[in-house]
Amino acid sequence: MSEVRRGGSGARRARHAVPLLLAAVILGAPLVAAQDQPPSAPSETSQPPPVEPAPPDAAQPPESEPAPSEPALLEPVVPEPLVPPPSEPAPLDTSQPAPVETAPVDAGPAPEPPAPEPSPTPAEPAPPLPAETPPAGPPVPAGPPEPGAITRIAPTPETTVAPAPEATIAPVRAPVEEAPTAWTFSLVTGYYNPRLGTLNHILRDTSVTIMQDPNFLLPRNQNFTFEERNLPVDGISGGPTYGVDALYNAGGPHSFGLSFSSWLGEAVGRDTISLFLRSNIPPVQVPRSSRYNLVLDRVFLEWRYHLRRTSEGRGVYLNVGLVGVTMAFLTMDTLVNVVHPALSFASVSSDESFGWGYTTRFGVGGDYPLLPWLSIGGQANYVVATLAKLRVTRHFSSGFPATPVPQPFSIRDNVPLPQTFFDPLEGRSVTYATITTTGEIQEEAGPTTDLPLELSGLEAMIKLTIHF
Repeated sequence: MSEVRRGGSGARRARHAVPLLLAAVILGAPLVAAQDQPPSAPSETSQPPPVEPAPPDAAQPPESEPAPSEPALLEPVVPEPLVPPPSEPAPLDTSQPAPVETAPVDAGPAPEPPAPEPSPTPAEPAPPLPAETPPAGPPVPAGPPEPGAITRIAPTPETTVAPAPEATIAPVRAPVEEAPTAWTFSLVTGYYNPRLGTLNHILRDTSVTIMQDPNFLLPRNQNFTFEERNLPVDGISGGPTYGVDALYNAGGPHSFGLSFSSWLGEAVGRDTISLFLRSNIPPVQVPRSSRYNLVLDRVFLEWRYHLRRTSEGRGVYLNVGLVGVTMAFLTMDTLVNVVHPALSFASVSSDESFGWGYTTRFGVGGDYPLLPWLSIGGQANYVVATLAKLRVTRHFSSGFPATPVPQPFSIRDNVPLPQTFFDPLEGRSVTYATITTTGEIQEEAGPTTDLPLELSGLEAMIKLTIHF
């Protein structure tokens, strides 16, 4: 009875051991194949895929895994030989072994078939490793990566490049910024040098005279010819100019305003002349001084185009006098101081004339701010102007009496009286002419020409500007 029980228990144990042995044989081939494949990056969320059985190698049959350990039996049990079922086909060729089917097992659940292998999910990039200080010594070169493996270069202090700080880009300033204030008022002073070619030529040349010159109209005699009456003086040269400017900043690079300036030029000469005081007194030598004074007042409607200007008011500009008017005041006078025991007095004669004309100027200038409301600047211009005509506004004759001439209105026989040059009348044009002497004391004037004033020339100014 005990032997029957033992034989039955041994048969049951054999039936349990056979499936386990077959499962170990089947699972052994995938484990060996998996060892030959390169490792893949681990995934945090994915489960390890189930192992799918692979066909065994035909050259070498799969090795059998050792059976799981069992508790020691009291008596050895000899397993019964396995007999294939009648319906099983004949064994196949050894080059491709036939699959082994497991016999049904009464006790215990059968192993579940392997689930189909899911498609591998793309490996997520591994987080960057923290930068570590490499050990001293030369770096060990890494071997070549395996085929098909994903190579990732861990950042190191040598390969890690810190992002460069963003450079602060200065704002681009426009060439012409808004003016600090809308209105400006300037005090101007400088130097102006008009050409005055015709006038200076007459003042230096004694053969040419201004017909309204008080020196030329002095009483004449044989010792006081027109060459003596025309006092040679140096020409009128440049001089200081003063003025004011008021401008409005119209927005952008444009500014408009008014400019007023005044200029004074003068030439003075001194000499000694011979005069008759009375018919019974011989001519006497007396001192004389002459003055030629020219005043120019100018008004311009100006346009300024700023090439560069900052918001503080510093910049450079072009200056154009769109419309300008120049007013000229010419004064010619002479002073004769007679000192004689019989008669002493002073005689003054003067002639005043006025003229005006259109003018313009163009140049460049600049400003430099000293305070938010005050700046200093400079300007250089070329003035273009010519006054074609002057008119007499006032004439004051000398107080010398006319030289008494005996009858019949001749100095001596066959010597006629000299031609009389009449005093200028107000409103007449100021003219000049070349004088010639005919006979002993007779004088003749050539064709007369209106006296022009050439005012073209350079001017340079500095100015103090108030912004308000």
